[in-house]
Amino acid sequence: MYDLTLVTTDLRPSEAPRSAIRVIGIDLGTTNSAAAEIIVEPSQTAIEVNTVEVEQETLSGTFFNSLVPSMVAIHEGRVYVGEGARQIRSLVSSYKLEQHKDIFWDTKNLMGVRRTFHRAPPNFRSAKEISTHVLEQFLSNAMSQSELPIDRTVVTVPASFQYAQRSDTQEAAAAAGISLSDESLLDEPVAAFIAYMWLRGHRELVGLPRTTNLLVFDFGGGTCDVALFGLQKIEGQLSAAPLAVSRYHRLGGGDIDRAIALDVLTAELLRQNDLNDLDIDYKEKSEVVIPTLLELAESLKIGLCKQITNLKKFNRLENEAATLQQSSPKSSVINLESGDLLHLDSPRLTLSQFESVLKPFLDRELLHPQESEYVTTCSIFAPLTDVLDRAGLAPTDVDYCLAVGGSCLIPQVQEALDGFFENAQILKFKDVESLQTCTAHGAALQSLSLVLRGRGIVQPMNSDSISIRTSSGDFELVPANCKLPFPDGEEWATMDGLTVPTSVISENVDLRLELINSNNAIVMRDLWSIAPVVNKGDRLVLKYRMDANHNLHFRLFLQDDPTREYSHSVENPLTNVV
Repeated sequence: MYDLTLVTTDLRPSEAPRSAIRVIGIDLGTTNSAAAEIIVEPSQTAIEVNTVEVEQETLSGTFFNSLVPSMVAIHEGRVYVGEGARQIRSLVSSYKLEQHKDIFWDTKNLMGVRRTFHRAPPNFRSAKEISTHVLEQFLSNAMSQSELPIDRTVVTVPASFQYAQRSDTQEAAAAAGISLSDESLLDEPVAAFIAYMWLRGHRELVGLPRTTNLLVFDFGGGTCDVALFGLQKIEGQLSAAPLAVSRYHRLGGGDIDRAIALDVLTAELLRQNDLNDLDIDYKEKSEVVIPTLLELAESLKIGLCKQITNLKKFNRLENEAATLQQSSPKSSVINLESGDLLHLDSPRLTLSQFESVLKPFLDRELLHPQESEYVTTCSIFAPLTDVLDRAGLAPTDVDYCLAVGGSCLIPQVQEALDGFFENAQILKFKDVESLQTCTAHGAALQSLSLVLRGRGIVQPMNSDSISIRTSSGDFELVPANCKLPFPDGEEWATMDGLTVPTSVISENVDLRLELINSNNAIVMRDLWSIAPVVNKGDRLVLKYRMDANHNLHFRLFLQDDPTREYSHSVENPLTNVV
């Protein structure tokens, strides 16, 4: 349960610090990252969250922005992080750069995966190491902007990130000089929800009935993360309980950009240069042509979306839809390995082309990824349907939908949400900057609460009970609504009274282990095959613990022979994230 009364714009008298406090929140995104900080002086009562402006070196000079592209490039002996790397990506054909060798983007999707970039130099050979460079950029900027030490940093991760992905994030932060405990990792939808509550939520959600379902739809550049919460008012105090999260979906605005680059811009490039689709091979198209056109594709997409939004405000979209387009005055030049130069003059994206590209991403029936040679498409309704199925709810059961992430600025995505959640009020941030930095702001607020109160706004809680099923009945292991980790610290709980059900002399005996929730739904099933000799009635000892990341660990062994042990871990058993 999340105590939303802790989301306040003013400090309580008992919370006034004796000395200045400085905390940081970092949204380590797939496409863009951002950071926010809070500084509280001893005499201060109001909480102010400020977005961090980050200095980023580019080929043309220094660039300052609150958004840092999650990209790294190595060019002429220099390392560029953020905007500089983003600009260099559009010149990969001219500079002969190769992805995962000397330029890196979208690597967050590879966190927790044992994949190495073997052609890259040392310290650039994994997604974890690339994330370290991005985090170092924030830390160095924060340290240069104030002499105050940083008391706490919280970094956000997708709610659907599993143990290996979270562990990689912690290790990347440690390499950057940032210490992250389990409490210092915050799920991105939760961070966005905290930021919304801090800015507007207490006013807009004040009239809630006793129980309300709120869904956070976080559609960013590289992931589509969906989390469902049950909001409750108990004695006038608002709280939230996590109900379900969607499984991990590699789906984001970057996939839309790639589809535009392939289906629209590459097709036009071939036409203008009198080439057919087979004149450029797969390697050159995937490693040179498409990467060069990605920045242009994103720029055209953003410009067209702004036009659509403005025309809708004045009810003029229908009249101008047939001719609506976004164009760029710049020409793109692509240098092929053969030495040939391809020119793309006056590139444009029409509304008709854009809607054709968007069609599979907004298809309610396309619930599994569809892969072609160059593009993977999946519908936003895959994670939406997934999270509702896990919670046993229908779209009509959702009362509020908080739309966050840069890809929610696409008008057609907003329309799709409106049509899907017929009974829900769609909640939005007031402006584009708030939308793009809300996750970092929520992380900073969580960080402040950890320092001031010794606990976060969001504390890891077990939303339901977990029991083990035995022939003698069900025995509760982890109670509902208990604080995690359970037990406290690094301790393990112990269950005695289990015994071997039969004797075996010459063959293994299989013990079936089943864990269930309060609704008797099975959340884990496995077999332990015990080698002979064992006797009926031999005592078994079960040791178990649930960590702050909702991972359940247990060990089962013979009391008289602890060396014969079965161990297992289940990630997020109650939300069934797979």
